[in-house]
Amino acid sequence: MRPAFSYLRNGRLLTHLLFWLFAFLLLTYIYGTAFDSYPLGVAVVLMLMPVHMLYYYLLIHQVLPFFFKGQYLKTIGYGLAVMVLMAVLYRLAEIFITDPYIVWYYKRDNPNFTGPR
Repeated sequence: MRPAFSYLRNGRLLTHLLFWLFAFLLLTYIYGTAFDSYPLGVAVVLMLMPVHMLYYYLLIHQVLPFFFKGQYLKTIGYGLAVMVLMAVLYRLAEIFITDPYIVWYYKRDNPNFTGPR
């Protein structure tokens, strides 16, 4: 394990920050367009970003090393396990965090709004 400051010297921290900034902007555009509200899109993306980040780093640090070692069945197995785990976690985040926030957001303007369910 490398010391945290080594990421500053070789530019990896900047690379990660730029990657996540780009991902944030792209996801904000997608969600903002879907909800027809960019402030709501920003809020939802911020709520779901930890799940996206966890998924990305699990794939990069836990699954891909098996691929580069030629262990393709392990790569597929662990990759599928991570995908299922993250799909469940993502859906739980939607149910318990983002969906209630979206309903609250739209109810501010329309008290009769009931949501998709």
